[in-house]
Amino acid sequence: MWLAAAGASYAQTPPPDPAPTLGAVFKEVRRDLWKFVSWDTAIVVGAGGGAALVGHVWDDDLAHEVETSTPFNNAMEAGHTYGAFSFQFAVGLGL
Repeated sequence: MWLAAAGASYAQTPPPDPAPTLGAVFKEVRRDLWKFVSWDTAIVVGAGGGAALVGHVWDDDLAHEVETSTPFNNAMEAGHTYGAFSFQFAVGLGL
């Protein structure tokens, strides 16, 4: 059986698809945006937005607690330095 298969001709594999051009990508934007509007997207965006709103309120409370607590007097200083726009922009530009 192996000998019979060894003599069989095999189909060539097709060449890989070429990378899409920039024009082809922009041509698909309208269709992609239309498909984005769906109930599935609304559920995900609603759940994520609600979780972000709750997290934002808790984050403000926690930040205030850490800033006013005596053992953590300078706990937020690193965030003010390394989280600043100028620092983040420089790191992003460097990368």
